[in-house]
Amino acid sequence: MTGKMTFKQKVFTLENLIYLIVWIFLFISPIIGIWFRSATFGISSAGWYEVTRFWGILVCYLTAFVIHNFFIAPIIVYKNDRKKYLVIITIFIIAFTAFRCSQKPSSPNPAPPIEKSVPGPPPSSSVSSVLTGKKPLLNMRDISVFAILIFAIGSNLGTKFYYKSRQEQKELAELEKENIAQELAYLRYQVNPHFLMNTLNNIHTLVDIEPEKAKTTIVELSKMMRYILYDGEIERIPLAKEMEFIKYYVALMRLRFADNVEIKLRATPLPMRPDVAIAPLLLIPIIENAFKHGVSYKEESFIDVNTVLEGDFIHFTCVNSKHATQAKAPVKHEGGVGLSNVRKRMRLIYGDAARMEIDDGDDVYTIQLIIPIEFLKTDKP
Repeated sequence: MTGKMTFKQKVFTLENLIYLIVWIFLFISPIIGIWFRSATFGISSAGWYEVTRFWGILVCYLTAFVIHNFFIAPIIVYKNDRKKYLVIITIFIIAFTAFRCSQKPSSPNPAPPIEKSVPGPPPSSSVSSVLTGKKPLLNMRDISVFAILIFAIGSNLGTKFYYKSRQEQKELAELEKENIAQELAYLRYQVNPHFLMNTLNNIHTLVDIEPEKAKTTIVELSKMMRYILYDGEIERIPLAKEMEFIKYYVALMRLRFADNVEIKLRATPLPMRPDVAIAPLLLIPIIENAFKHGVSYKEESFIDVNTVLEGDFIHFTCVNSKHATQAKAPVKHEGGVGLSNVRKRMRLIYGDAARMEIDDGDDVYTIQLIIPIEFLKTDKP
């Protein structure tokens, strides 16, 4: 079965590759030492007895390391069972230390016997132990065996916890990314019913008055719904395509209002930059908000939409009129669900790089979106 390795498999492979490299270096280090002494000091003796003896010691520690790495360490690293680990590792350390200390080092050239009467100061503790035949409770060899084992176990645990932390961070990042994708999908689906409800209301007003225009409008609506269904699921679309969608939407909304509503759509720089991208359906709630709160059937109204590319940002501004009933409202409206939707999507998609600015004046309501410019990805080198 072929396929790419998961991050967990990559971490496991990298961790064990590090162990392999370290142990290979330890096993070849005495050979490197022999070669260095021969090349530097001209010592011809190979000293292979010392090499094989060193390898024998390393095999013991390697066996202990493998047992700890694959059988004991997972108890605390992955199962987080501290009590069980402490009991097992204590027994393991005592058993290994006792085994190593019971092995007496042998030498091909035994030292000459020490004379019984030697004038001078009293012998040291190590020499006196040889003379008296009594072995001390702990000597430097016993302590070194214990220290090396503790160092190997500690290094193994530290490495395992480090790579486990990396794996958890990766999994957490993937989970957050998945949650963000789900939240964005939910916010997009909030846009669709709201838009569809408004547009169907527009068509409903035409069915009895202008049936032919109603048929044409239904065809235009089907094109817009195709945009929502397919392009709305893409992470980034051309900004010009989003503006074209707004153009169709405004054309449908014009059907509901008389000539006393002035609507301007300006986006002059866009044809020169067809590669500029934006998140789909991000701007339409702003236009919906303008029609909902800025247009009156009785008074003259206006909506002015302007899109400009300045430096590294897209400046999308929507200005609409306010009327007496809105100006006297005790609480200034913030656009309800529509603008809240836009805020959340901007935060999830662009983070702190994008912002929304609202100026709720006495006669005019202005919303400006400042969005960092992104470009469409192409397969061209």
